[in-house]
Order: sequence, then C-alpha cells, then structure tokens
Amino acid sequence: MLAEFDGLYPDVGFEFELSGRLINLVEEGFDLLLRATVPSLLDQGLIARPVVDMPFHLVASPAYLNRVGRPGKLADLNGQKLLLCKGMHVGAAVPFEGSYGREIVKFQVGLESGNESLPHLVALEGMGMALLPDLMVEDDLASGRLEALLPGTAQIATKIYAVYPSRKFFLPRSAPSSISSMPRFRNSPASARHAFEHCEDSNHEPAGG
Repeated sequence: MLAEFDGLYPDVGFEFELSGRLINLVEEGFDLLLRATVPSLLDQGLIARPVVDMPFHLVASPAYLNRVGRPGKLADLNGQKLLLCKGMHVGAAVPFEGSYGREIVKFQVGLESGNESLPHLVALEGMGMALLPDLMVEDDLASGRLEALLPGTAQIATKIYAVYPSRKFFLPRSAPSSISSMPRFRNSPASARHAFEHCEDSNHEPAGG
C-alpha cells in the first residue's frame, strides 16, 4: 500500500508513529491517523473515512483451553482470564451479540497493555484469552497456534477508519490524495496489513487517537 502510494506521489514524505496512546492530531501536527473502532465512538470533531473491516476475535491457545475447557456458549466465558489492550473500547465487561441479543461477559482481566502485541504474545504462551484483530491472528488460527472461540459470536465488529482533522481546524495538503487512494484497498486485507498492525484508542476526547 505504501509503496504504491509512493509511486503515485513520490514527492510526499512519510513519518509514522505506531502507538496505542491517545493522540491529538491538531496539537501534535499529525496529518492522518488509522484508527480501529466502531462508528459510535468516532470523535464528531474529526473527519473519518472507513477503509477496511477489521473484526476483533476472541482467541486462546490450545494449551489454555485444554486447562480451562472450550466454551460452548457466551455464559461459559464469565470469569475467564482476559488479556486486554487498553486501546480497545471495552474492559472486563465485554458486550457480544448472542443468539438472544446483546450479552455482557464479565472476564477477569489478567493483563493490560498499551497495544495488542503483548496480549498476542502471552496468549500464544497460554496465559489467557485475548481480543485481537483479524489480520494479526489469521496465521495463528490457520496453524492451530490459536483457536477462535465461538466464531461469529465472540467477536467485535470494527473497521479501520482514516481520521483527519475537521476543515474548521485545517485540511493538510496531503490528506485529500491519501484519502482518495485508500478505497482501492478496502477489499484487500493483505494490503491493509501494512497500514495497520496495532489497535488504536477511540475514546470520546477531542482530536484524540
């Protein structure tokens, strides 16, 4: 994705920060941020364009599941150890859409991290369950290093949004061209992988990221 963009706009330079921390786009001078969130948590003071679907799956290692058992329904997840990324918009109580509507699962938080990398690593080691983005775990699921729990139910439907400041603040020269080039990648998860390898926070804070 970046290489193709660079070929189209060779005079545009890149400066990236990969972080799960809260970012103020205006004050810190960022032109654009890629944020994984749900529409209800997007900051109304920013312009957000959807780029690609990015569901977060509840996963765990076979070793962990052999110890605690494999859940057959959402209620079986209550009290299980959750490895949590602070950038997610959930805590110990996680809402899922079950067969009879929304159900709240109350986990025991065993670890919190500023991004998803540490929860991913310790989930592989059998420390607990983790909510992780689709692209991060697809190889682990295919190889059997991780298992998806209650597929289609124990997951959170998020999208990656390209977010930039409202025109009442400023519109960077690079934003229109970069945004307009993104739709071609919406149905290409392999390309999106290069644009997003970490979860972003989505709290209701002005120009936060």
